[in-house]
Amino acid sequence: MDKHLDGKKADTSFKALQDSRFVPLEVRNKCRELFNKYSSIELDLQMSQEVKAKHMVQWWEENLDLFSEIRLHREDFMNLVLESRLLLRNGVEELMALSHILNVPFIIVSGGISEIIEYNFQAIMHNGEIKNEHAKLCWENSRIFSNQFHYRDDIAYDYKKPVIHVLNKQDFIYDQATSFRRNVLVMGDFLEDVHMVKHSQHDIVLKIGYLNNLQRQGHMIEEFKNHYDLVILHDGSLQIVNYILTKVFQTGITDDLEELLKDVAGLKDLRQAMNF
Repeated sequence: MDKHLDGKKADTSFKALQDSRFVPLEVRNKCRELFNKYSSIELDLQMSQEVKAKHMVQWWEENLDLFSEIRLHREDFMNLVLESRLLLRNGVEELMALSHILNVPFIIVSGGISEIIEYNFQAIMHNGEIKNEHAKLCWENSRIFSNQFHYRDDIAYDYKKPVIHVLNKQDFIYDQATSFRRNVLVMGDFLEDVHMVKHSQHDIVLKIGYLNNLQRQGHMIEEFKNHYDLVILHDGSLQIVNYILTKVFQTGITDDLEELLKDVAGLKDLRQAMNF
């Protein structure tokens, strides 16, 4: 998810739900109190991972407990997606299209809310924001690992445990490790995201980090540079990732790439850079 576009801060899935009309003001205020309490801990470079992880579990569970008490309907999630500021990074359509053309598995691992992530992708597929057929086919075959609610008669009354937060994403894709490719590209906007595939063996792991908010995260820039192979600042697009994929896989699939570069305006710069 992109966090800053057109000068305004974009929503995370948690914030989209928190600020929606489906959440009472009292619950909204409690969620903000939790953010004020735990967000500085999330970015603390001095705290041990073990201690920080306990705080993150508390934060996620306290937040999801509040949301579960509201008894949200499935349709509420669809409606809040349409009313929120959930924005995807520039270049996501091209990335998904390339992934399908190149037969690269597309896996989303998020500490957010699965229902909101899924409905958001469904919405942009149906409203024409994503038109490329390769991108649509990529979405149909993608996998999401994120927090989910339990339902009874389409009413959310609880959530699945353990929760997925910023420090434990690797634990939830471990069972899928045997199906991973020898080479993996990991993208993340937290330091800990580089560890998502640490439980599996790979020949090459290319790690690309997005440091979105220098005002809050500026103290982390050196750590990002130490952990990631490439660090993209502010609201950097996904086009650099698309460029890397296109350069790596261009041999033998020029026809498919040529078609994609013709159809998707967002790859015009890549087309020129590669002299297609």
